[in-house]
Parts: sequence; C-alpha cells; structure tokens
Amino acid sequence: MYVCDLRQDTGGHWFIRIDDDKPDKSVKTEGIERTQQGLKRAKAEGKKLGRPEAKGTTASVQHLKARDMTQAQAAAELGIGIATVKRHWNKS
Repeated sequence: MYVCDLRQDTGGHWFIRIDDDKPDKSVKTEGIERTQQGLKRAKAEGKKLGRPEAKGTTASVQHLKARDMTQAQAAAELGIGIATVKRHWNKS
C-alpha cells in the first residue's frame, strides 16, 4: 500500500488516499535497460564515454599555482568556482 494523494482542505482537515498496488514501474525499468544497452554497445565500439577532460582548466590552475597564488585568488583570476580550482589544484 502507498499514499497516492494527500491534501488539506480549507477547514484544516486532512484527506489521504491510499492505493493497494504500487504504480507500474515497467516504463522506467525499460528506459534504464535501453540506456544500459546503449552504453554497453558504445563501449564495445571503442567510444570514450563520459565528460571530456578540462585540460585547459588544469593548465591554467597549475600556472597560477606556480605563481604562488592561493586557490581563492586563482578562482577569482579565472572566473571559476573554488571547487573547480580545488579539483584541478593537485593534477599534473
């Protein structure tokens, strides 16, 4: 059983509608399976998956690190977030 509707009327009374069966999740499952099949096929074809590396960002951060800037100063100089600078700070 699961709650499929929960409302409060203007008088402050709560109305709860409970259903016996869970909603059909086959549509979501089919989508996940298709995605996994597509990723598997792409990998077998030798395609590189995922986000491309930000090599330019790493080089820029390393350059500013070599100039003895702090991470906050590097972030301000490059106009990027501090988390991005931290991610590229110790890469070579």
